Amino acid sequence: MGQVILDMLTFIDSANPEEIREIAQWGCVKGITTNPKIMLNANKSQSREELLDSILNVADEFSIPHVSVELTASRDFKALVKEAEMLNDLSDLTVIKVPMFTDGLGLRLISELYDRSIVTNATCLMSFNQAMLAAQSGADYVSLFYRRICDYHKVVDTAQQIVSDVRNYIDEMNHVCIDDITQLICGSIRSVKDVEDCMIAGAHIVTVPYKIFKELPNHIKTDEAIKEFDDSWVEFQRNIKTP
Repeated sequence: MGQVILDMLTFIDSANPEEIREIAQWGCVKGITTNPKIMLNANKSQSREELLDSILNVADEFSIPHVSVELTASRDFKALVKEAEMLNDLSDLTVIKVPMFTDGLGLRLISELYDRSIVTNATCLMSFNQAMLAAQSGADYVSLFYRRICDYHKVVDTAQQIVSDVRNYIDEMNHVCIDDITQLICGSIRSVKDVEDCMIAGAHIVTVPYKIFKELPNHIKTDEAIKEFDDSWVEFQRNIKTP
């Protein structure tokens, strides 16, 4: 299908070019996911095309190979295909996020875009069945909304089990259909623990909001250790300057 094959990596879930640039400098961001809500939060004046141009420029700057962009709320099949083609033509980096419309329209779109060799990311998935169908229809990526699944089931273990079950299914499917690789993204991340849980449960990719990304490198014992070593270095310097 032409997508970049990734495994156990982090994307940034943001439409703010400055946030993306800041975290991209860390060297661990391998993709960018956007949606209409985070675009709204990131920007109040630019058009979608202008904002995407800024995001794609950052992706180019840091050699980030994946920028997911969601189709709009239209329910017209032809209009959505046209929109997908327009977004696809913006850059080789763009991946088309197709919502899992519950009337099957999303699956029809994924199948159509697959036939047109357009890379897709099935989004707003809340269940094993949805992910299974999206993968069978030709989605390059299937995005489970982890925390929203937790909210629905009221049990974190159930959400983790769904992630694990989807990963196992995808692995089996990818083994049989080696030319059509589907990868599992977990989004709707609200804490560092969510990132850990999704990785452990088997997500190929976890897409992380800027705020949570900023928390990932932190640990109080790391700060304590660094301070101890810094203080020791000051003492070391003081000693060698003493006659």
